[in-house]
Amino acid sequence: MFYGFDFTNNICYIATYDGKKVEESDLVVCPQGLDERVAFLKGYVANDDRAAVAIEEVDESIQEFSAKLGPAFKVLSKEEAFGYYILGEDNTMWKRQNGAFEFHKDYFRFYEMSREGRILAVSSKRCDMKEVSLTTDKEKDKFFTKQSADVLNVRQINNVFLNGEEFKTDWMKLSLNALCAGRRVFAGNHLFATGALRSLTSNHNHRLELMTEDYHPFVWGIRTYHHGKKDVFAPIIQSGNFWFLTKGYVDVFVDECEELIIEGRNSLNQEKITLKLPLAFKSANPMRTTKLRIEIVCTGIHTILIRISDMGFGKTRAGAGKIFEEEYKLPSITGR
Repeated sequence: MFYGFDFTNNICYIATYDGKKVEESDLVVCPQGLDERVAFLKGYVANDDRAAVAIEEVDESIQEFSAKLGPAFKVLSKEEAFGYYILGEDNTMWKRQNGAFEFHKDYFRFYEMSREGRILAVSSKRCDMKEVSLTTDKEKDKFFTKQSADVLNVRQINNVFLNGEEFKTDWMKLSLNALCAGRRVFAGNHLFATGALRSLTSNHNHRLELMTEDYHPFVWGIRTYHHGKKDVFAPIIQSGNFWFLTKGYVDVFVDECEELIIEGRNSLNQEKITLKLPLAFKSANPMRTTKLRIEIVCTGIHTILIRISDMGFGKTRAGAGKIFEEEYKLPSITGR
C-alpha cells in the first residue's frame, strides 16, 4: 500500500493507492509535535508500505523528522506535492501555467507553477489568517475575490486548484465567477495528499525536473587563476540543496587585491548575477600576498551572506580576520 499525507496544523488529509486505484479519506485530527506525528504516521504504515508526507513548512527539522520516520517515508514540501500532482497529469496540464489556493483557518496561501525549459518551478506566498478576521460569508467572499485578483490579474494562469476546508461553494459568489473567467477550476481537499502519493507511484517519462524555493537554485563561485591558467571558475557552493543547508567556502591567494568578483548562475534559467566586493586593501597598510577565505551561506530563501576573512600568509604575516561581510537579496525562482 502507498500512502500520501497532507499535514495542516492539527488536520491531516490522507490518500492511498493499493495498486489499482487511489482512495481519498476524510480528514482526521492529527498532532503537531514532531514525535507525536512520527507515532501518528507509523500507526498507519505497515512494514511493506511506503508513504510520502507533505508538511506545512520546510526547515531544519525536516532532517530529524525524516530520520525518525525511517526509509519507508518520504518528507516533502507542499510546493513539491503540488508539482508532483501536476506531473502525474497528462501534458495538457503540465504544459500550461498552473496555480493553487489553499485556505485554512490558520493560513491562506497561493501556489504558482511555471515552466522554464525542462524545469517545473513552484513558489508560494502565505497570508497568516490569525491576523485577518472573517466572520461572515460575505467577508470571506470579498477576501478571496481580492486575493485571487491580486495574483491572477497579473499572471496567465490556465488551471486553478482550490484546496482546504475553508472553501465552501455557498459563500463563493463574486469570487467564483471571477475565478472561472477563462480558466479551468478544480476543487477538493486532497491536492497535496494525492500529489505526495504521486511522488511515490508516478513514472514521469517527460524528464521534467521539479524545483521549489526550498532549494537553492544558484551555483556560486569566483573567477581566478589556477596553475597558471587564466579565468578559471572556482565553485564555492552548488545548487540543488535545501537553502538552510547550503553553505561553502574557498581559499584563494591574492596580491594587493582591491576588489573580488563573485559570480552566480541560476540553474533554472541560466540567469547570471555578478557581485563586486570592494575590499580596499591598498588603504593604509597594503597586504600584498595573502590568503583569503571566501564563505557563502544561505540565510533565507532569497538571501545569501558573503563573508571574507584574511587568513594571513604563513609565518610572515598574521591574518587580520574578517574584513568583509554583507547580505544580498536574490530573485525568486519565478522571477517575481
